[in-house]
Amino acid sequence: MIPKSQRTKFNNNQAITGLSFTAFTLPDVNHPYGNAGRNSVRFDPYYDLDLGLHKSFALYPEGTVFDFRVEAFNILNQVNYGIPASNLSSGASSFGAVTAASTSPARVLQLAGKIIF
Repeated sequence: MIPKSQRTKFNNNQAITGLSFTAFTLPDVNHPYGNAGRNSVRFDPYYDLDLGLHKSFALYPEGTVFDFRVEAFNILNQVNYGIPASNLSSGASSFGAVTAASTSPARVLQLAGKIIF
């Protein structure tokens, strides 16, 4: 895994390098599993912070309540990158390239109100 400070952008800033092609070898007769250990490649963690607030207000007539709710998803608006391409046989040009962010949406806010009677 290449540290964040050493990752470079390429392909018109559409991809970043996440893995080094020179750090891996293809499996052969003597090494049927290649040279990578189990779980040796871990990419950046997934960041997501959601928040919800809820308040109930008593209304007239007695027994009627107004519920108000505010929910925010991905409050930090952190970009979560996809996993690096792992097909070593495709050549050094695409191996280890991160070409997409995750499909989670950007910051989302929603408001809701409900009258209970």
